[in-house]
Amino acid sequence: MRHIRQINSVGTDSYTLVVAQEPLEQHPSIVDNPTLFEISEDEIPEKHQYLNTNYNVESVKNMQLRLALIDFGIMPSAVDLAIDSMEVGVIKETFYTLWNYAVIFERNDEKLISMATSLGLTSEQVDALFRLASTK
Repeated sequence: MRHIRQINSVGTDSYTLVVAQEPLEQHPSIVDNPTLFEISEDEIPEKHQYLNTNYNVESVKNMQLRLALIDFGIMPSAVDLAIDSMEVGVIKETFYTLWNYAVIFERNDEKLISMATSLGLTSEQVDALFRLASTK
């Protein structure tokens, strides 16, 4: 059965399938994140999980978001560097505090949105990041 899978979940106990209908080549996970997802015709392993990209996640734990960022190719250390390189001031301190001390990240938090924008993430990418984080 053709399906979309998260590339780095292959060979793990958390093989991740994206809930999608044909044509798979036009699905946002493939179009927007080709280094994270791929189309496969391989057998689906017994142990697998589903990622439904048609829902919104309101909040995730800090660790979940950090693990999802890694899957997106954004290393948490790169976020640290981006914050460190900011001009000294309220915004830098707010981002630093949010990044290092938040237990939960709220999807619609204006500070998080500002931080994501400064990292070059679109709203759609942040939605996808939260959906992925919710599976971690």
